[in-house]
Amino acid sequence: MEKYCISVDWLEFNCYGNEIQLGNYVIAGRQFQVVDSHKHTRTFKNMYYLLYHGVKWATIRQVPRSEALKRGLTIIKIANRVLYSEKYVELAYSIMKHFNLRYNGITRLDLCYDCNKFYDGRNPARFVNNFVFKDPQEKGGVVRRGSDKFTAHGSRKHSCGSKITSIRFGSENNAVGCYMYDKTIELKEVKDKPWIRDMWEMNGLVSNDECHVWRTEISIKSGGKDLVNLETGQIFSLSPKYIEHYENIEKLFHFYAAKYLDFRINNGQKNLRNFARLYLFNTEICVTCKPRKVSINADTGRSEKVCYNTLNRVVSTYQDLSDSVRDSFYKAMDFMQTISGVKGNISRLKNYENYLNHMKACKFFDAFDLAYLEV
Repeated sequence: MEKYCISVDWLEFNCYGNEIQLGNYVIAGRQFQVVDSHKHTRTFKNMYYLLYHGVKWATIRQVPRSEALKRGLTIIKIANRVLYSEKYVELAYSIMKHFNLRYNGITRLDLCYDCNKFYDGRNPARFVNNFVFKDPQEKGGVVRRGSDKFTAHGSRKHSCGSKITSIRFGSENNAVGCYMYDKTIELKEVKDKPWIRDMWEMNGLVSNDECHVWRTEISIKSGGKDLVNLETGQIFSLSPKYIEHYENIEKLFHFYAAKYLDFRINNGQKNLRNFARLYLFNTEICVTCKPRKVSINADTGRSEKVCYNTLNRVVSTYQDLSDSVRDSFYKAMDFMQTISGVKGNISRLKNYENYLNHMKACKFFDAFDLAYLEV
C-alpha cells in the first residue's frame, strides 16, 4: 500500500454575535491578542488577527458592508499552521465561547490527500498528463464522471514536451471544487510551509528534486456541506465537531472523492459506460455517506412535468386501455399539472423575493443627493 496523509488545509466558519474589541484575552488558558489587520474586504469593514506570541492563529472578519447581510455576522478562519499542529477544533469553539458567538455553519472546508504515488502505484503526474492529452477512446484514456470541464496549468521546455503541474476539475463556481497539483513545486516556488513538510516526513512521504509530493484537494463551500447517510437516509450538515478526529477526516475525504473524483479508464472497451473504475485512493474505506446538495429553491415542479409527460406517452401508446384505467391516468395527469403549477409559482415568488432583497441592499440617489450634486 502506498503511503499517504490526509489533512485539513482550510477551515472557515461563520457565526453571529457582538463586535469584538481590540485587546488582550485569555482563551483556553492561553494569552491571546486581538489586533487590527489594517486591511478591509469588499464584504466586511473590520478584519482582525488573533495572535499568540506574535503568531497569527486566526483571522476574524466583522461588520458587513451590505444591508442584505445580517448584523453581527462574523467569519472566523483558522490559520494554516494551526491546522497542522494544534487542536484547531477546540480552538474554534473556545473562540466562539469566549466572545459569546453563536455558531451558524461552515463557510469553507478544504480536505487534502498528499502522496508520492496513488493507491495502485500510479504516478500522479503521468495520470494528470494522460487525462489532459490522451484521447478517451484510446486505450489508457481517462474520463471523469460528472462535469467534463477542467482548467490546467503547466510549463513547456525546449528540450521536452508540455508538463502539467496543476489541474482543477469542473467549474470554479461549483459548491465542491476538486484540484490536483504538485505540492512540492508550490512550496518551492510560491510559499514554503515548514509545518506541511514536517507532516510529510512524519508520514513517510519524500519531497525532493527527484520525488515530488502531489496533492489532491477537495474544497467544500457552504453549498456543499450537506451529506446523506446511505444506511438511514438521514441528511446532516458538516460542523467543526465532525473533523475533530483524524478517522472522520479520512472518511470525509473518501465520501466526497467517491462522488467528485470518480474516474473511469479505457482498458480496451468501446463504449464509455463499460470503462473500468479507476481507484486512486485507499479502497479499504467504506463509503457510508454521500454528498447531497439541498436547496430550498430547487423544487420548481420539473419532476411533476416529467411524470405528466410519461403518463401522457403511456396513454397515447396503449390505445386499448379500459375507460376506468384511462380515467385514472387522466386524473393523475391533472394532479401532476396542478402540483407543478403550484411549485412553479412558489419558485418564481422566491426568486422575486431574492431580487427584492438584493435591490434593498443597493443604495439609490434621493432628491437630497441629486440637489447636492447639482450644487
